[in-house]
Amino acid sequence: MRLCRTLAIGLDGATPELLFGGIECGELPHLGALLEGAAHGPLRSTLPPMTLPAWSSFLTGRTPGVHGIFDFCRREPGTGRLRFVDARDRAVPTLPRILSDRGLRVGTFLFPTTWPPEPLSGGQISGFDSPVATRVPPSACAPAELHGRIRGWLGGRDLHYADFSELRKDARWEGRAIASLLQGIADKERIACKLLTSGAPYDFFGILFGESDTVSHHFWHLADPRSPRHDPAAAVRFGDAIGAVYRRLDAAVGTILATDPGFEAVIVASDHGFGGASDRVLHLNAFLAEAGFLHWRGPSRVGPLRATAARLLPRRLLERGLRLAPRPLLERIDGQARWGAIDLDRTEAFSDELDYAPSVRLNAEPVGRGFLLERLERALLDWRDPVDGGRVVRAVHRNADLNPGPCSDRGPELWLELNTPGGYSYCVLPSGPGDAPHARLPRARWRGAKGAGMSGSHRRDGIYVLRAPGVAAGRRSMDIADVLPTWLRGAGWSLDEVAGGVTPSANDEAPPEDPQALADRLRSLGYLG
Repeated sequence: MRLCRTLAIGLDGATPELLFGGIECGELPHLGALLEGAAHGPLRSTLPPMTLPAWSSFLTGRTPGVHGIFDFCRREPGTGRLRFVDARDRAVPTLPRILSDRGLRVGTFLFPTTWPPEPLSGGQISGFDSPVATRVPPSACAPAELHGRIRGWLGGRDLHYADFSELRKDARWEGRAIASLLQGIADKERIACKLLTSGAPYDFFGILFGESDTVSHHFWHLADPRSPRHDPAAAVRFGDAIGAVYRRLDAAVGTILATDPGFEAVIVASDHGFGGASDRVLHLNAFLAEAGFLHWRGPSRVGPLRATAARLLPRRLLERGLRLAPRPLLERIDGQARWGAIDLDRTEAFSDELDYAPSVRLNAEPVGRGFLLERLERALLDWRDPVDGGRVVRAVHRNADLNPGPCSDRGPELWLELNTPGGYSYCVLPSGPGDAPHARLPRARWRGAKGAGMSGSHRRDGIYVLRAPGVAAGRRSMDIADVLPTWLRGAGWSLDEVAGGVTPSANDEAPPEDPQALADRLRSLGYLG
């Protein structure tokens, strides 16, 4: 099979206004040079715009109802138990896997939803949702010896997904975080260049940088003077954090392109964009209780205990205490933390109360399902914000309609599009008995640690740049699942033609987990500090 040599760079959370605006201002010269002769513009993410389903859609060219990845966790039918999701839950192979099995030299590095790593011909490093979440472990590398090579290239250091806590913010947190993010970009740039100069040329090489997502989550209120949470004093020191990360990413793109100038096609894409979050808080389960769909049975002890442990215990002690806990037990603990206060015997519908993915689940398969969904839709669309009287919910989408396909039943029944009063999103936070549907985030929490209402939140429009033979240049929007199929069509292939007749080799067995795997996996989801 013949395809043009292709470089794919993921910039997690990169935003049209920031990236294309930076190009227009001349601050991102290397990305700007890519626009010449390229298709480019806003890239529509999944709805809601979530990291795991969006990158799976990018890698497979399929929508969530087909590939089956909806979130970090999946609720097991009939049991109510949560189970952590990984690449083995994906119902279709990724395009890089298909190309590798067709004999091309392919490598993908640090993309989410790729653990356990696949035996790609050119290697793979799994993304931050690997069981060990702060640093890249041997189990995230294929071949396994790649882990030792990475440490050698970094002078004996581990490659980190993130080496600072996103849950605990002391007075020096911002300075440490910025330094860490810039170092992370430099490390990934170095590894990309070493991989590109080791061995035969890659036919397809993909690498993801997550720093543009992290910096936007935590520093948006300092970069945006209109933010309801803006802190002018802190902005003097840290207001350029997002700009600094974007400029460093631009430099990394330039270095990677210069290291291997033989790529005939270049793809740059993000899984979603970003915008600001307000200080207005929504408690979805409190609203469902007030509307009569949910009943409480009493306060959950698990959630507060987990939060207190994460806040007070030293990280190493917390890890040590969880190392021996079996994975099913930790999954059960997480389910109890989410739903332990809900009387499921008397509840018709409830929410996971995820800030990045507001949704509602039916508790069971009730008689009169259609009527229940209609009642929920009416109630949600009638929900009003006491601050200004505006609607809280812009639109309610049934998952079966939004994500049709053989895996549609893996997602919640309803997805909510929330309004953004004044251009800023609500913070969806966990609730329990006694909570009101609405609250305000205390000023002391405006800095927004992970899990407590970060100051930057996901938006649906990300970015893409696609410069490839056969792909017409110009600015236009595109869906995230269409990027790689569009690249293929430019080369005269369709996704079905490339996938047809190829049965990817099995990837059913995960490598042994690192002793810290379970604790660090929870940290990757924002549960541990």
